[in-house]
Amino acid sequence: MFHRFPGVSGVVLDAGLKDISSREVAQTIKASQKSMPVIVIAAPGTENYPEADFQLESFEPAKLLEILKGLQPKASKEIETRNEQLSREQ
Repeated sequence: MFHRFPGVSGVVLDAGLKDISSREVAQTIKASQKSMPVIVIAAPGTENYPEADFQLESFEPAKLLEILKGLQPKASKEIETRNEQLSREQ
């Protein structure tokens, strides 16, 4: 998959996937792309996902954003700077 989408720099998985095991997806990603960050969003009390680099209980947008900013600090800063410029133009 990553040869078709070389710009992918991380994966966010929903642990509640019904048609495929999110654990298997995470294992497959890590088997082929060891350095690819994997974030699993799971319901509270869900078992741990050792394949994941990060695991969030339920959907916590602020925490997810914090993790993503930490993974791509330069790109995050560029986006924030551009947003500030756009806000001033309005």
